[in-house]
Amino acid sequence: SNIATAPASNSITISVEDGADLYEVVYSTVADFDPDLATAVQINNPGDIYNLEPETRYYMYLRTVCEDSHSRWSDIFNDMTASANIAEVPYTCDFEDETENEGWTLLNGTAVNKWFIGEATGNPDHSLYISNDGGTTNAYTNTASANVWAYRDVRFPASTGYPYTLSFDWKSKGETSANDYVKVFIGNLATVTPNTSSTAASAPQGATLVGTFYNQDTWQHVEFDLSDAAYSNTTKRIYILWRNNTSAGVDPSGAIDNIAINYNTCPMPTALRTTNVGGE
Repeated sequence: SNIATAPASNSITISVEDGADLYEVVYSTVADFDPDLATAVQINNPGDIYNLEPETRYYMYLRTVCEDSHSRWSDIFNDMTASANIAEVPYTCDFEDETENEGWTLLNGTAVNKWFIGEATGNPDHSLYISNDGGTTNAYTNTASANVWAYRDVRFPASTGYPYTLSFDWKSKGETSANDYVKVFIGNLATVTPNTSSTAASAPQGATLVGTFYNQDTWQHVEFDLSDAAYSNTTKRIYILWRNNTSAGVDPSGAIDNIAINYNTCPMPTALRTTNVGGE
């Protein structure tokens, strides 16, 4: 049977497709723990484990509770809890609301070029942008390499039968797609780490690349479809990466605004084909 997990900030829901009604679960933040030495908790199917720490990876084993015994432990599986402030779909963020802005995590480390939420640029006012002077300007130092991250956790409700649309505004002159750019990902909750390496950061584990954005110094608008089946009843993370090396580059650096995730009740036609009716 397939085991599925759905994380929240301080709990994880566990479900087993075509499984039993009752299970025991053990869990730890240590990957190589012995399930026979841990304290088991009974859960229904689906069921929750509670009182977890936000943004923490938990490793779990599951076994079936039978009438007078239990099964062997499952293979180990894991998931990561979400941040303490999860947004809900439908979701919009124009970086004008301080409470919403506090839901964003900015991981800049020791980089000169850092993510800020402010009013150095925006469409029209505030936005999320890269700055080399504490947020005063939307500019970067192209001789100081950086891989810096911003992210937001978003909860998708149960399926409505419609796909979702992720949209946002962006601008980023930078350099080429291999050097100075913004990348946007969406996917499973994972740990990302900022650094000042000249080597580009890898995609977060379990995340899908939405796009790479550069060579535009005015605001652009983009939209992307998200599968209803893949996102229904899940918590996902929107990751935004700014990366620059030390070879060259032109301001403005990366900026993002007006992020939205909505139901797409009128999706465009796809997988089109034509049939030559009555042709020669």
